[in-house]
Amino acid sequence: MWKEKSPGVKILWIWTIGTAAILIQMDTQQSIHPNPPAQESEPVIADDSAGFVREDKF
Repeated sequence: MWKEKSPGVKILWIWTIGTAAILIQMDTQQSIHPNPPAQESEPVIADDSAGFVREDKF
């Protein structure tokens, strides 16, 4: 059966299986090492030389 398939179909199957393997690996790594939740920081107010006040959030 595999020998009867065109090269394009073979490439798509390899691509699909490879993508699934990468997604499973990423999911496993995230479950082992969970990221801490991002903390809300206070806005930083910067005064530029033109007299405008700009508010940046980091």
